[in-house]
Amino acid sequence: MKFDTSTKLPLKINNVGKIKMILKEKIKQYRNCLGIYCLLKDDEIVYIGQSSNIYVRLLEHLVDEIKEFDNFICIENESKTLIEIEEVLLINHFKPIYNKLMANNSFTFLNTLPSICFKDVSKERCLNDKDFLIGLIELKIKEASNEI
Repeated sequence: MKFDTSTKLPLKINNVGKIKMILKEKIKQYRNCLGIYCLLKDDEIVYIGQSSNIYVRLLEHLVDEIKEFDNFICIENESKTLIEIEEVLLINHFKPIYNKLMANNSFTFLNTLPSICFKDVSKERCLNDKDFLIGLIELKIKEASNEI
Protein backbone atom coordinates (compact mmCIF):
# COMPACT_ATOMS: atom_id res chain seq x y z
CA MET A 1 0.00 0.00 0.00
CA LYS A 2 1.38 3.43 -0.85
CA PHE A 3 0.03 6.90 -0.56
CA ASP A 4 1.06 10.25 -1.88
CA THR A 5 1.28 13.41 0.18
CA SER A 6 3.47 15.47 -2.13
CA THR A 7 0.76 17.50 -3.87
CA LYS A 8 0.29 20.83 -2.15
CA LEU A 9 -2.57 22.94 -3.42
CA PRO A 10 -3.14 26.63 -2.71
CA LEU A 11 -4.87 27.55 0.56
CA LYS A 12 -8.67 27.89 0.65
CA ILE A 13 -10.14 28.53 -2.77
CA ASN A 14 -13.85 29.30 -2.84
CA ASN A 15 -14.35 29.25 -6.60
CA VAL A 16 -15.80 25.86 -7.65
CA GLY A 17 -14.33 26.14 -11.15
CA LYS A 18 -10.84 26.71 -9.78
CA ILE A 19 -11.21 23.80 -7.36
CA LYS A 20 -12.23 21.51 -10.23
CA MET A 21 -9.27 22.68 -12.28
CA ILE A 22 -6.89 21.98 -9.39
CA LEU A 23 -8.46 18.57 -8.74
CA LYS A 24 -8.10 17.64 -12.43
CA GLU A 25 -4.38 18.31 -12.14
CA LYS A 26 -4.09 16.34 -8.89
CA ILE A 27 -5.98 13.39 -10.42
CA LYS A 28 -3.39 12.99 -13.22
CA GLN A 29 -0.93 11.30 -10.85
CA TYR A 30 -3.31 8.33 -10.51
CA ARG A 31 -3.35 7.19 -14.16
CA ASN A 32 -3.69 3.40 -14.34
CA CYS A 33 -3.67 3.07 -10.54
CA LEU A 34 -5.74 0.46 -8.72
CA GLY A 35 -6.97 1.34 -5.26
CA ILE A 36 -9.35 3.01 -2.84
CA TYR A 37 -10.33 6.67 -3.02
CA CYS A 38 -12.27 8.91 -0.66
CA LEU A 39 -14.11 12.01 -1.82
CA LEU A 40 -13.90 14.81 0.76
CA LYS A 41 -16.07 17.84 1.43
CA ASP A 42 -14.72 20.27 4.04
CA ASP A 43 -12.28 17.56 5.23
CA GLU A 44 -15.06 15.01 5.83
CA ILE A 45 -15.35 11.77 3.85
CA VAL A 46 -18.54 11.93 1.77
CA TYR A 47 -17.90 8.90 -0.46
CA ILE A 48 -15.59 5.89 -0.53
CA GLY A 49 -15.01 3.95 -3.73
CA GLN A 50 -12.54 1.64 -5.38
CA SER A 51 -11.43 1.36 -8.96
CA SER A 52 -9.00 -0.43 -11.21
CA ASN A 53 -8.30 3.01 -12.73
CA ILE A 54 -8.58 5.72 -10.08
CA TYR A 55 -7.79 8.44 -12.62
CA VAL A 56 -10.77 7.62 -14.85
CA ARG A 57 -13.14 7.10 -11.93
CA LEU A 58 -12.27 10.42 -10.28
CA LEU A 59 -12.69 12.26 -13.59
CA GLU A 60 -16.15 10.68 -13.88
CA HIS A 61 -17.04 12.01 -10.43
CA LEU A 62 -15.88 15.51 -11.42
CA VAL A 63 -17.93 15.47 -14.61
CA ASP A 64 -21.17 13.92 -13.29
CA GLU A 65 -21.40 16.40 -10.37
CA ILE A 66 -23.72 14.01 -8.46
CA LYS A 67 -21.45 13.89 -5.44
CA GLU A 68 -20.36 17.24 -4.03
CA PHE A 69 -16.67 17.21 -3.02
CA ASP A 70 -13.74 19.61 -2.85
CA ASN A 71 -10.81 17.21 -2.39
CA PHE A 72 -9.93 13.53 -2.42
CA ILE A 73 -7.41 11.07 -1.08
CA CYS A 74 -6.24 7.76 -2.56
CA ILE A 75 -4.58 4.59 -1.35
CA GLU A 76 -3.04 2.55 -4.14
CA ASN A 77 -3.04 -1.23 -3.84
CA GLU A 78 -2.11 -4.01 -6.25
CA SER A 79 -4.73 -6.50 -5.04
CA LYS A 80 -8.26 -6.18 -6.46
CA THR A 81 -9.52 -8.55 -3.78
CA LEU A 82 -7.97 -6.53 -0.99
CA ILE A 83 -9.34 -3.18 -2.20
CA GLU A 84 -12.86 -4.63 -2.39
CA ILE A 85 -12.58 -5.77 1.22
CA GLU A 86 -10.95 -2.52 2.36
CA GLU A 87 -13.68 -0.51 0.69
CA VAL A 88 -16.35 -2.38 2.65
CA LEU A 89 -14.48 -2.01 5.94
CA LEU A 90 -13.94 1.73 5.41
CA ILE A 91 -17.55 2.38 4.40
CA ASN A 92 -18.74 0.52 7.48
CA HIS A 93 -16.44 2.58 9.71
CA PHE A 94 -16.86 6.08 8.23
CA LYS A 95 -20.46 5.74 6.91
CA PRO A 96 -20.10 8.43 4.21
CA ILE A 97 -23.31 10.19 3.19
CA TYR A 98 -23.13 8.96 -0.42
CA ASN A 99 -22.49 5.33 0.64
CA LYS A 100 -25.51 4.97 2.92
CA LEU A 101 -26.98 1.83 1.33
CA MET A 102 -23.72 -0.07 1.40
CA ALA A 103 -22.86 1.11 4.92
CA ASN A 104 -25.98 -0.57 6.24
CA ASN A 105 -25.11 -3.90 4.61
CA SER A 106 -21.33 -3.92 4.57
CA PHE A 107 -20.62 -6.54 7.22
CA THR A 108 -23.26 -8.79 5.68
CA PHE A 109 -21.46 -8.34 2.37
CA LEU A 110 -18.05 -9.03 3.91
CA ASN A 111 -19.24 -12.19 5.65
CA THR A 112 -20.85 -13.56 2.50
CA LEU A 113 -17.85 -13.08 0.21
CA PRO A 114 -16.90 -16.44 -1.26
CA SER A 115 -13.72 -17.93 0.17
CA ILE A 116 -12.07 -17.69 -3.26
CA CYS A 117 -12.05 -13.89 -2.77
CA PHE A 118 -9.54 -14.38 0.02
CA LYS A 119 -7.03 -16.42 -1.99
CA ASP A 120 -4.29 -13.77 -1.69
CA VAL A 121 -5.18 -12.44 1.76
CA SER A 122 -7.05 -13.86 4.74
CA LYS A 123 -10.27 -12.35 6.02
CA GLU A 124 -8.68 -12.24 9.48
CA ARG A 125 -5.75 -10.16 8.18
CA CYS A 126 -8.16 -7.68 6.63
CA LEU A 127 -10.10 -7.35 9.87
CA ASN A 128 -6.87 -7.01 11.89
CA ASP A 129 -5.48 -4.40 9.48
CA LYS A 130 -8.69 -2.39 9.69
CA ASP A 131 -7.32 -0.15 12.48
CA PHE A 132 -4.17 0.54 10.45
CA LEU A 133 -6.24 1.35 7.36
CA ILE A 134 -8.54 3.69 9.28
CA GLY A 135 -5.54 5.44 10.82
CA LEU A 136 -3.99 5.85 7.38
CA ILE A 137 -7.19 7.38 6.00
CA GLU A 138 -7.44 9.78 8.95
CA LEU A 139 -3.80 10.85 8.45
CA LYS A 140 -4.36 11.44 4.73
CA ILE A 141 -7.44 13.57 5.47
CA LYS A 142 -5.37 15.78 7.78
CA GLU A 143 -2.71 16.13 5.09
CA ALA A 144 -5.29 16.83 2.38
CA SER A 145 -6.92 19.55 4.49
CA ASN A 146 -3.73 21.56 4.05
CA GLU A 147 -3.81 21.24 0.27
CA ILE A 148 -6.90 23.28 -0.63
